Amino acid sequence: MLLTDAGKKELSRYATKGPGGQATKLDDLPYQAGCTACCGLITKTEIYVANSGDTRAVLGVKGKAKDMSHDHKPDNPAEKRRVERAGGFVDEGRV
Repeated sequence: MLLTDAGKKELSRYATKGPGGQATKLDDLPYQAGCTACCGLITKTEIYVANSGDTRAVLGVKGKAKDMSHDHKPDNPAEKRRVERAGGFVDEGRV
């Protein structure tokens, strides 16, 4: 859907400006889109956190932020290895 004209038009509603302040070209939008997810489950004795993409969970402990997850970004060497071992590839910083 992202590659259709309707999909590109929808994406343009959420597009941000490029580094120089110029608008992103409609044809480039589908390749810049992605998704992330982060969730947590708190029980009486445990805290479980899962994430996908470049999103992170943090927990406030006595006024300090404690990382509860790590970004799944392809520019991280360990993440790139994981992707490649699973049969995927990284191109221009995208999986």
